[in-house]
Amino acid sequence: MAEVTLTNKDILRRAMDLYVGAMRRFIKERLMAKHGDSWFQQGLMNSLPGDQQRQIEAEAKKRGSDRVDVLEPKHLQRLIEKQFNRSFDGVWRDYNVTSTRLRQVANARLDVSHEYTRDFSTDEVAEVLRAMVGILEGPRLPEAKEVADLRVLLLGQGRETKAPAAVEAKPAPPGEVPYWWQAAEPHDGFKDPAKIDTSLFAASLGSVAAGAAREEYSNPSVFFAGTYFTENLVRTIADVASRMQGGPGAAATELQTPFGGGKTHALLALYHLVKSPRESLAVPGVREALGDVVIPEGARIAVFDGQEYGSDVILKEDGTTVSSLWGEIAYQLDPMLYRERVQSSDGKGEAPGNAAFREVLNGASPCLILVDEIVSYLVKLKFSNQKRVVNLYAQTVQFLHDLLRQVGNIPGVCLLLTLPKSKTEWGGIDPAGLQRELGILDEIRPRAEAVVAKRTPVEDAEVYTLMSRRLFKSVDRAVAERAVDAYYGVYGPRPELFDQNVGSAEYRSQMLSAYPFHPELIDVLYKKWGTQEDFPRTRAVLQLLADVVADQWVRRPPTYAIQSSHLNLENQSIRSRVVTAGGQAGWDPVVAADIIGGDAHADPEDAARGGEYVSRRIVRGIATTILVHSFGGQASAGALPSEIRMGSVDHRLGPEYIDPVLETLPAPFWYLHREGQVLRFDKNENIERRIADTARKQPEAAVNEKLRAALSQAIGSAPGFRVLEWAGEEAIADRPELTIAVLAPRFMVAADDGKPAGRGLADIEGLWSRAGSGFREYRNPLMLIAPDQDQWRRAEDAAREVLAYGVVLGAGTKARGQGLSQVERQDLQARQKEKEDSLRTSLATAYRWVFFASDSGELASVDLGSATKNERIVNRAVERLSDLNYGAPKVLHAMSANYFQSRVLSRFSADEGKEVNLAELSREFSRRFLPLLPAREETLREAIREGMKLGQWALVIGDEERSSYQRLIEEPGTLDELTTLFDGSVSLVRGELRDLIRQDLTVARDREAPSEVVESDAAAEAPAEHVSVETAGPEVPKRHARVRIRVSGLPVAKSQNLQPYLFKVLQEVDPGTTVDLAIDVSCEAGMPEEVLEKRIVEGLDQLNIAVEWETG
Repeated sequence: MAEVTLTNKDILRRAMDLYVGAMRRFIKERLMAKHGDSWFQQGLMNSLPGDQQRQIEAEAKKRGSDRVDVLEPKHLQRLIEKQFNRSFDGVWRDYNVTSTRLRQVANARLDVSHEYTRDFSTDEVAEVLRAMVGILEGPRLPEAKEVADLRVLLLGQGRETKAPAAVEAKPAPPGEVPYWWQAAEPHDGFKDPAKIDTSLFAASLGSVAAGAAREEYSNPSVFFAGTYFTENLVRTIADVASRMQGGPGAAATELQTPFGGGKTHALLALYHLVKSPRESLAVPGVREALGDVVIPEGARIAVFDGQEYGSDVILKEDGTTVSSLWGEIAYQLDPMLYRERVQSSDGKGEAPGNAAFREVLNGASPCLILVDEIVSYLVKLKFSNQKRVVNLYAQTVQFLHDLLRQVGNIPGVCLLLTLPKSKTEWGGIDPAGLQRELGILDEIRPRAEAVVAKRTPVEDAEVYTLMSRRLFKSVDRAVAERAVDAYYGVYGPRPELFDQNVGSAEYRSQMLSAYPFHPELIDVLYKKWGTQEDFPRTRAVLQLLADVVADQWVRRPPTYAIQSSHLNLENQSIRSRVVTAGGQAGWDPVVAADIIGGDAHADPEDAARGGEYVSRRIVRGIATTILVHSFGGQASAGALPSEIRMGSVDHRLGPEYIDPVLETLPAPFWYLHREGQVLRFDKNENIERRIADTARKQPEAAVNEKLRAALSQAIGSAPGFRVLEWAGEEAIADRPELTIAVLAPRFMVAADDGKPAGRGLADIEGLWSRAGSGFREYRNPLMLIAPDQDQWRRAEDAAREVLAYGVVLGAGTKARGQGLSQVERQDLQARQKEKEDSLRTSLATAYRWVFFASDSGELASVDLGSATKNERIVNRAVERLSDLNYGAPKVLHAMSANYFQSRVLSRFSADEGKEVNLAELSREFSRRFLPLLPAREETLREAIREGMKLGQWALVIGDEERSSYQRLIEEPGTLDELTTLFDGSVSLVRGELRDLIRQDLTVARDREAPSEVVESDAAAEAPAEHVSVETAGPEVPKRHARVRIRVSGLPVAKSQNLQPYLFKVLQEVDPGTTVDLAIDVSCEAGMPEEVLEKRIVEGLDQLNIAVEWETG
């Protein structure tokens, strides 16, 4: 069975449940040890602000649960911060680290509970889980390991579970250019594909400032050892240092980059240089990179990371409370001045006056203020439902507006602010709009003030060196020169075949800087992919390249530099990162169909060409190169022949190997498209354009007809259930048989927070509760299955697509009028069959809402989720309602004696002094809200048999109204002699009543002559408590297999009386009773034939009741 891959949100929720449960338990135990029975009020509630106390009380009352069970991470944060050195003394070592971790988890809990939040990246979840582990390890809770295991699972999903076995390294032949892995060595963390922690590239300014980050970021020595000083980074550091010493330099600098563009790394460099200047400058290479830049000693620094802060009040170690951006900055710069000049406005949620905050800045100068991820913080304010922060968003924007201007007027004060360019990433706040609110656009900023300077930490020209330095600890520069020379030996003779810049000295320099990467690969990843909105350029490129480096370091391929064609898409982690760059799901089938896998088209092409094509997998490499070029902004998607050659050619594999393949493309690939010279992969197959156009033109009537036909194939069946197809257009008959009504699409429902909603829900409730104009008697045996609104729309699209295949095959032409070849026709026919199968699966998925009677008599529902191939609608519903993993099942295929006694008999007859007629009991399964038994009589028989073995009850045959019995059966073996238990003559007896009947029958046997007594199964020596006795007794009432009942002259107005006085009585005797009706109709007005055909014949036909009429 394939392993189920969890989403990042799934993993976060699992970890959050473990964390919350463990911490609630720990908190209660810790506070009880200190406060005894008053732990909750004295130890917990007195440490929380009033709004949180009221929230806890209200939630506990609402749920009716223990109050500790409603504690949320934000409550735990405030409690632990408040009593860090009292109730929790010695549990955790560092207040700031613990507070930061608690806040990280609390913010994550808030984010995961709101729909507006963006998707969670692996990096984000990894950091939250790391914070959880740090907290849980303090009190040594066992859940720390479980959360750590989830983090390993998170980082391991989408990558190999273990590194592939290292192959025997075959170096380049003597005298040849060495392969890259002979000349460069990756950092230790990038050598094993199974152990790469790509969250290493996700830095957090706030966690570093609190001391809660990993050593790679929190330790200045380790941080700067892996830092490449770009030109703009050095310039920014020099400006900041100059400004802080009273010299020239921008007072406020905005680091505006795409998400993942190096801004946080730049802020961390400044943080360490100002916070720990001596330790930072002592790292080899730092002083050389910064030249004569002087970092002032003793400068103060304030850090605000918007991801770490929310709308809740923050409690500092000294007991001070802070609840705003201005309060946090002021407190970090000077706690005393904060309390004197700012705390009052902080508590009110009102921005402080300029004079008050200017006093704080003057007192703190020289100082550096770093504000990162401010938009993340503003999102939380804007969407908060707390009364306290209703106005805080506008006040914060106003404060930033004022602060950007104030810092320019105070010597020695420097501010760096980061803003992302992405809109959708931050919950609907438009960064451009925010800039307008802050007043920092060039056209509205007074030119003379020069308030805000804009700086990009990583220029495009520097990214080549940055990528190489971040991933490799050593590179043989002499070999790099030889490799570049070898590539130029191919480029030089025919430069027109390659990138137009390849002949420039600049490109040659880029090749040297990027080695062992080829600039072509970095260009497509960093520049082309980076044109997509919300693409995290530097971070995502480093994460992918880390996987590529580790994969090649183990496999040791004969490659001289790492190019696009070398990306090993068989490596799950690499493939996942590549297809994720497509921005939407659905790329995996493209890769599997055309590039890798047993049925992919690339490898057979290599095999057909033979030689180097097989050993170097040239066609696969070309396809891989085109794939990575296929992602990016719409204008840049796709690869020109020159770009494909740049990604594939080396000095041993010239254009003469590449061009013959390019001439044949897009054949034989399914998903490869050509537009002029540009080749690109697309999620749509080549001929899919024609299919899609044809599908859109399909008339609704044809689509509905196709859906109804496909539904007949997808509906399935279940033994013991009557199945109604496309039901609900006419009234559903009120019958006692188990019935599954697969409803018509007009009953579709919408999903609302995991529950059915919409107009269709009310219609379904009406179907279930009423039959015709009256109330439905047999609600329990009726199960309704309705389609999901969104999934039904998808099924409609699938039906259109299936119809389109038929049209295209029938026409036998392509969009340009060319006839289909036999191969293309066979291919289309095979795919048409797949689409037919997919349509059935889509319908099975669409009919995911099952409605049934709950034990309490309410209409309950379950969501079946997505169907897999070959699953059928009815079977899925019955299997789900039979599944013990979801609690007490509604459908039972077997029943134990104990279940029968506790869940059935107890509801039918709790009095053991009364007989339980089995026929009546069986019928009650249709009337009462009991489990559904597809094989009712057999299931009940086996439960009764088991109870007889256990001595729980016996069966008696006779007239229970006269208390005159013929036979008492206590041995389960005798049960098989009774061909039916449910004809009305057999009852179940228990306890004293069973004993009394046994005694009476024994006495009757002794009185009668031996010839009049028949012992069925108990010998004379059998124990008295297990005696089966039969006496002559009274005659059993006569029964008739066929009866003719004649009713004459019945006015139609009184025909409704036939239901209670005739049909209901017949049904009570035997639900399977059938009647043949011959109705002579006399109508003075004349009965219209249209009424007879349309209303009577067709109406009864919908209920599977055959009817004919004739005149005369």
